[in-house]
Amino acid sequence: MHPAAHRRAPACAPGAPAAHAAPVRAVPGAGRGDDRRDHRRGGGGRRPAPAGRWRWLPTFRVVTEDPGADGERTVAAERGYLRETGNLVFHLALLGLLVSVATGQLLHYRGQAIITEGRGFANSVVDYDSFENGALFRPSTLVPFTMTLDSFESQFTAGAQARDFTANVTVTDPDGTSSAETIKVNHPLTAGGAKVYLQGNGYAPQVTVTDADGEVAFAGAVPFIPEDDVYTSRGVIKVPDVSPGLDQIGLVGYLLPTAEITDDGALSLFPQPFNPRLVLDVWSGDLGLDEGAPQNVYRLDTDDMTAAVDEDGERVTLVVAPGETVDLPDGMGTLTFEELPRFVGLDLRYDPALAWILTFALAALGGLVLSLFMPRRRVWLRVTPTTDGSGRTVISVAGLARHDDAGLQGEVDALVAAIPGVAASGDPSGAGSTGPRRDASRRSENPGTENRPDSTTEREKAEG
Repeated sequence: MHPAAHRRAPACAPGAPAAHAAPVRAVPGAGRGDDRRDHRRGGGGRRPAPAGRWRWLPTFRVVTEDPGADGERTVAAERGYLRETGNLVFHLALLGLLVSVATGQLLHYRGQAIITEGRGFANSVVDYDSFENGALFRPSTLVPFTMTLDSFESQFTAGAQARDFTANVTVTDPDGTSSAETIKVNHPLTAGGAKVYLQGNGYAPQVTVTDADGEVAFAGAVPFIPEDDVYTSRGVIKVPDVSPGLDQIGLVGYLLPTAEITDDGALSLFPQPFNPRLVLDVWSGDLGLDEGAPQNVYRLDTDDMTAAVDEDGERVTLVVAPGETVDLPDGMGTLTFEELPRFVGLDLRYDPALAWILTFALAALGGLVLSLFMPRRRVWLRVTPTTDGSGRTVISVAGLARHDDAGLQGEVDALVAAIPGVAASGDPSGAGSTGPRRDASRRSENPGTENRPDSTTEREKAEG
């Protein structure tokens, strides 16, 4: 057997692409001491025709050694360098993946904004309801586009299960051009390099509140946050801008899109606004907004406020329909339920490294597949004329796998079978063998035109 069959091919270490590329580009040699040879069955030159499962991808590289003084000729071949290439690609891709993730975390930003029908927002930090960003993010890098919510459409089944949500928006670019776009669940819109996702939706009652002096103290749409599948929505209306000397007003309660009012209470039957009602409790006093401490807009701080009660000491609850005006208790003013527009919650995300993360992830997967499933094999064929005057020729065939390779014996047997005038012998499948087969060889003698194969099979475990 060829001496090189007893050597292990050195691994291509990750992080050394130059050391890996040099032997890959080189034409394989057939010297006895060479342990990095590839073979393509049926080839006799340095550039044999492609063969194998993928015709464009050579399965073996082959080289024929010039005959020596004794007439001995050796053909050496090897396959499986893609295994080392896959290993190298996998580790380099992992490094690229880590760098991409780190870069994205440093430069990314994410913001949430609530937009009511007929209104919009600008892509600036101050216009977001919440905003987070990476350490290297700069507000000046935000593309100054604007977005207006033209309308919102929702569809539900008869059982109040959501079927579809569509936000129709108008996006105005920095150059002034506008375009009508739609945003659906799992179908984000790209604007200013950021992905705009439809995160939530609900109702934002448009109300007008006047104080005891008849002055308009508040007018606008207030988002109420849904709490169940039928859009029973809770919200708070804060009225701080009353006339001097008057108590501030707070209204807290629920919006019922399809309300049913009974002696036992009120509830919503369906998420669509077929019979909308506002059900509110009234508070008066100090809202605490003048202290400078941040407050949750969906929570009413009642520490310095008093709930309105009737003559029996029961808390006063207002039930208001769209287009209706009711008096506030204790002469505090009036409340008008103007209309019921919809609102959407948008989530804008920008990460410049996403494309690179996907690229490196796919590269790592491809490299891993190559390194796991591409067999690394070496085979040799040596033709040696005998010197005893019998005119016989000794043909030696050997194969070596760098890892456990169940197909190595079949490779050697197929090579023996391909030799003209030599019949393969032994068990090609290797049945009956025990333990991993790391080195297989077969020798045949061809005395001219008479076939008298004398074949043996050697198996040994190479170093793990």
